[in-house]
Amino acid sequence: FLSDREAYLVRCTVSDFKVERRIPFSMFGNLPIEGLARIVYDRRNDCSYLCLNNSFARIAADSTGLYKSRQKPSLWVSGFSASDEQTGERIQLPVSGTDEIASAFNNISISLAYPVYNDFALNVRYRLEGLSASGKWTEGLPDLQKEFTRLPFGSYCFRAEVYDENGVISSVDLPFRILRPWYLSYPAVAVYALSGIALLLVLLYGVYVYTKKKKDAVIERQRARHEAEIEQQEKKIMELEKEQLEADLRFKSKELSGVVMTNIAHQEFLNSLKEELQQQKLSGQYTRKNLDKLLSMINQNMVSDEENWNMFQSNFDRIHENFFRNLKEKFPDLTSGDLRLCALLRLNLPTKEIAKLMNISVRGVDAARYRLRKKLGLPPESSLTDFMIAFK
Repeated sequence: FLSDREAYLVRCTVSDFKVERRIPFSMFGNLPIEGLARIVYDRRNDCSYLCLNNSFARIAADSTGLYKSRQKPSLWVSGFSASDEQTGERIQLPVSGTDEIASAFNNISISLAYPVYNDFALNVRYRLEGLSASGKWTEGLPDLQKEFTRLPFGSYCFRAEVYDENGVISSVDLPFRILRPWYLSYPAVAVYALSGIALLLVLLYGVYVYTKKKKDAVIERQRARHEAEIEQQEKKIMELEKEQLEADLRFKSKELSGVVMTNIAHQEFLNSLKEELQQQKLSGQYTRKNLDKLLSMINQNMVSDEENWNMFQSNFDRIHENFFRNLKEKFPDLTSGDLRLCALLRLNLPTKEIAKLMNISVRGVDAARYRLRKKLGLPPESSLTDFMIAFK
């Protein structure tokens, strides 16, 4: 009888049925079988005949015996090699497998051997475990050759199986491992990691330096602004102190001028009184004894012009910071009269008052100013009074 895949020769007895022969259709190269085909057994020559489309098959008894082989042959690896795609170099590897295939030799070629040459019902399939998570089976060609190109580094296990309709007849495993390329080796990865850490540290240090510079710049700007404010405040204080000193100086100068003027006026009054008394003495209106006593008292209270000048010069120098000494050092040709005129000019007194204080006429003051200008070397357009006020 016939099934979808095989034809069977069955011997019938009274008590049982026995399958004498099994004929797989694959031995006919997948030729189509007629739907109503029947198989005929000829006892005379011990052959079976099967109808095909536009043909028939004659199956001798000795050929069907191949499917009843008592000893199953084994599948084994006959050749194992690897090649470098760039250089074209090829190396032979042990057929038992290896753990050290250089990363450049990642084109793998495997040859299998199966010592059965007339069994048309056999098929072969391959699977490479490690290439993908699924490890799917792929059908192989009858030449039992398999190649894998550009395999990445890692561990693999090549598995091949010979099978028929009834299942796996024989199988073989070939483990191998492709080493990492040098740039992905553990030392290289360690170098990369250390380099990354070093780069990260450099970046962190750069960020720290940049942040510190910005912070220092802010602190420096604040410090400079604070110092500028302090300097401005000190400058204002100095200006205020200077103004106060100038105000005090003007006040003391005026006070000194007033004292001098009062003293001179007092001295003039005493002189005029003395002259009047002397005239009265000469005219005989008062007794000589009383007039002498009164003149003696006036003389005791009168101060000479030289003493007045010395007292004025001493007080003036204290107020005006050694004015006479500095003036004498810079212009050594100045006389005491010149120095007295310089002091009165520094007090910014008018010409009439200067004339009274110096006991000379107004024209005498102008002549004294002219002589003083020549000794100081001042040009005509310069103010003598301004020069004395500004002199230090």
